[in-house]
Parts: sequence; C-alpha cells; structure tokens
Amino acid sequence: MPQIISQKPNQISLKAWAKINLTLEVLKKRKDSFHEIRSIITPIPLFDLIKVKLVFPKKNTTTAPPEPKIIITTNNKLLAREKKNNCYKAAQFITSRLPKNKIPASIKIHLEKNIPLAGGLGGSSADTAAVIIAFDKLFSLKLSKQEQLKILARFSSEAASLLPGVIITRGRGETAREITQKPLKLPLVLI
Repeated sequence: MPQIISQKPNQISLKAWAKINLTLEVLKKRKDSFHEIRSIITPIPLFDLIKVKLVFPKKNTTTAPPEPKIIITTNNKLLAREKKNNCYKAAQFITSRLPKNKIPASIKIHLEKNIPLAGGLGGSSADTAAVIIAFDKLFSLKLSKQEQLKILARFSSEAASLLPGVIITRGRGETAREITQKPLKLPLVLI
C-alpha cells in the first residue's frame, strides 16, 4: 500500500513499497496468454519515492487544456518515461475522466527508483498504485478500494500493490485479499 509522506495543495509525495512472493503457484494457462496464479505476498522495507505535482492554467486563461501534459522524470536512465510507463498510463486514464474545470495544464511525476527494475519485487505496480492514490487525494476523487483496484488492473497484474499487509492473490494477480493488515517481519536476503 502506498504511504503518503507529505501533501500540500497540488502536490503529494508517497512511498511505493516493494513486495516479495512468499509462495507462488503457477496454475493453468489462460485464454489471454497469462497464467493463472495463486501467491502469498508481503511488503518489504524497500520503496520508491513518488512525487506528483499539478500545474494549473493561469486564472486569466479562458480555456482549460483538452488534456494535461504529463511529464515523467526519474533517477533511473533505464526507466520508460513516456507513454510506455504505467504511471503515465494511469495518469492519462484518470485525467481523461475528470471534469474539464479540474484538468491541470501539466502533471509532473518524479519516480525516485530504489526498487530494482524487472527484479520481481513489484516496483512498477507499486509506483502505479502510488500514482492512483496520489490522484485520488489531489483531485478529491474519493475512490473506493475496489475502484482503485479496478484502475490498477488496467495497467498491472499486481493488485497487492494497493493493499497493506500479507495478501493472497489469484487470477493473473489482479484479484487480491488481505490475510493480515500488517506485513510480516522476516529476515530477508535478496539475491
């Protein structure tokens, strides 16, 4: 579950926690070419830092932008920064559903990556979940957990990124249920 660490008008910073699979059962292949899985997942004390800032048009501007300019910056040169990035996609999806008077001129998303890319620790999903939470707070959307999960499932198979504690996931990973509210405190060695 992303954790808000600071919030001001039009900007927010969150920690997006990595996770590990304590168990992973790969079941049958699905018609959508994914595999059916069942897994028990817990967050670990490793996180990316996500900062989102909204820049609105000047007060004397008569027309709202048709869509905001989404700018992704990062400390990792290997990370996709444009339309291939799931944070970008989630930002674009949510803003496309906003009333015209709420659309900012630009959205600046900074991803400070600490979770290794493609390391199986859920970094992309955690970052995308953090963007969904950020937009929910910044735009006062009041999305239910189910609505947040539904948005995340459009871009990620790891619904557990939105839930705290120990989670059991099913399907391709998009179906999740909490087992406990708190993460397990286990000594870990990641190789």
